[in-house]
Amino acid sequence: MNKKELNNLIRTELTVCLEQEGYKFIKSQEQFTLKNAKFENTITYNILDYNPEFVVEFFIEIRNEDVENIANIFSTSNPNSFKYSPTIIVCLPYFTGKPTEFKVFKESDIKNMFNSFFTPFYLEKIKPFFVEYSQIEKLSELVNNSVNNEILGVPVNIKTYQRSIILLKLTKNSDFEKSYKILNEKINNFPENDKIMFENTYNYLKSLQI
Repeated sequence: MNKKELNNLIRTELTVCLEQEGYKFIKSQEQFTLKNAKFENTITYNILDYNPEFVVEFFIEIRNEDVENIANIFSTSNPNSFKYSPTIIVCLPYFTGKPTEFKVFKESDIKNMFNSFFTPFYLEKIKPFFVEYSQIEKLSELVNNSVNNEILGVPVNIKTYQRSIILLKLTKNSDFEKSYKILNEKINNFPENDKIMFENTYNYLKSLQI
């Protein structure tokens, strides 16, 4: 089994699990996405090839349209990617409390992975997570907690800080100015372009009447 064959098998199993929930497969991004008003919930995965074995990792993403419309004003990424930019990315260890990846040697390992773990895990953990954080206030709370604790299982970077202050502004949180000052100190050693982007985002948010 090669990487392409493995990818097709995972996609097939995810389709069985997620299409009945309303998810659509976006081929250009290799991801399954469910749109709900201004929120998009996404499940994607990565395959690491350690011949003769593969390691599969899953990622959970939430995208809020209002947040990303602001964040992408200052993005240097390809504009074609703007509509897919995630507000947060969450690794499975956020839910499990331990490293969670899957070793695959043969086709039957994929069936076992979905039957014994992913499908029930989606219903018990991932689906309720998406429901809980489909409110912008709750999403803001999660992102701002992750700024200090890295609770989402992925490294905190300038995009996390940027989304943090955007969410605080959009939710009219009184900690907006205080958080900006704290985060601005945290990025003191970041690349100059990151610092400029963060400052420009802050100045834009200050000018917004919400």
